[in-house]
Amino acid sequence: MGLDLSAPLLARAVARGLAVARADMRQLPVRAGSCGAVLSLFTAFGYFGPEGDARVAAGVATALAPGGHWFLDYLDAAR
Repeated sequence: MGLDLSAPLLARAVARGLAVARADMRQLPVRAGSCGAVLSLFTAFGYFGPEGDARVAAGVATALAPGGHWFLDYLDAAR
């Protein structure tokens, strides 16, 4: 399942036959422990400020099953 906040990007994914949902990464709409992995590409993580970034990290930690992994593509590590 792919999640994104951008309606145009979701429409492109749906046109390719992918399963998607519109969601904000600060409030993930998934059951606790239901994800073996979370992949964050071209993410806004790091730009929400300390409180928003903490919400993202906590949500990912909750979504991950025991032993799961978060793969974070972080483009501006210096920031």
